[in-house]
Amino acid sequence: MMSSRGRHGGKVSMENVGTEHGVSNTMVPDGCTSMERAAVESTGTPMWSKKHAMTCYRYDLIVHYSETVNLIRNVDPNKYCYQDVIEDIGQVSLSNLSSRPLCYDDEISALLQFKQSFSINRRDSDDPSAYPKVVSWKLQGEGNDCCSWDGVECDEGTGHVIGLDLTSSLLYGSINSNSSLLRVVHLQRLHLADNHFNYSQIPSRIGHLLELRSLDLSYSVVSGQIPIGKFHLPKLQVLSMQFNQNLTGYLPEFHHSNPLKILELAGTSFFGKLPDSIGNLSSLILLDLSKCHFSGLLPTSPNNLTQLTILELRSNNFSGQIPSLASLSQLTSLSLSFNNFNPTMLPWIGRLKKLSIAP
Repeated sequence: MMSSRGRHGGKVSMENVGTEHGVSNTMVPDGCTSMERAAVESTGTPMWSKKHAMTCYRYDLIVHYSETVNLIRNVDPNKYCYQDVIEDIGQVSLSNLSSRPLCYDDEISALLQFKQSFSINRRDSDDPSAYPKVVSWKLQGEGNDCCSWDGVECDEGTGHVIGLDLTSSLLYGSINSNSSLLRVVHLQRLHLADNHFNYSQIPSRIGHLLELRSLDLSYSVVSGQIPIGKFHLPKLQVLSMQFNQNLTGYLPEFHHSNPLKILELAGTSFFGKLPDSIGNLSSLILLDLSKCHFSGLLPTSPNNLTQLTILELRSNNFSGQIPSLASLSQLTSLSLSFNNFNPTMLPWIGRLKKLSIAP
């Protein structure tokens, strides 16, 4: 799972919490269905954006303080979304720290160069929990270990940097096309949401990070067109670019092998038709395309997305007949309002027993 090496020190993995600390399935709040839990667990890691205005999941909130793990149950769903319920969780137990290899000099250099390309601007975030994580990124004598830096996660076996969570880190500046971050080639999770990247474009070379599982650049003031290659990264399960109004593009054709589970493009300037191949995303759990510029007829293929729990298409320019979505038995939230659909009855809607219809 994605972890942050947090302000409180120490580390414990989600896996360790579930076994060594005795957190069983029975401790999940009653309001959390198996599919809701799966929406967190099956993606490997939640994302940390605090600004998502969408259906929230009640899930275990685990906060690590020094050597004590406190389990807070019955999380208020109005305050915590499934994307920000886990904070300050490390990857390994304290007993394993001494045996873990130090991170590599070239990765240390790349991270420090990335840090130096930004300034800290406390005025650019309305998140009271935001703080500059990169302040802890500094060389301290011999045996420097970037794995102990705030927001950095390393592989326990190899020492390579595999995760970077700089969400709400008050970063201000541009991401250039040759960003040193692109040299950290073992990255699996890259979360840069809620920073100010000064309308810079997303580097096309980010498509070379072939190990990437989760990419979050939501609320980050990026612009231009999303490189199509990012939609086809072979292991990418989470892609969140939402609420970057100057970010544009269109949805490409999707292949059956695409592993995407969460696709969030809400509040961007994406346009065009919804491709029929969207139905090939058989692992998709959440699809949020609301408040974009999509148009045309809805294809029937979304009916193939049998794992889908949330479908947000409101505030676009879709037209014509709403196709049957009767096969989406796991759907808990559906929003189709503020489009140009033909007024009609939806006889299949009553077959979706888990559904609550959003305005």
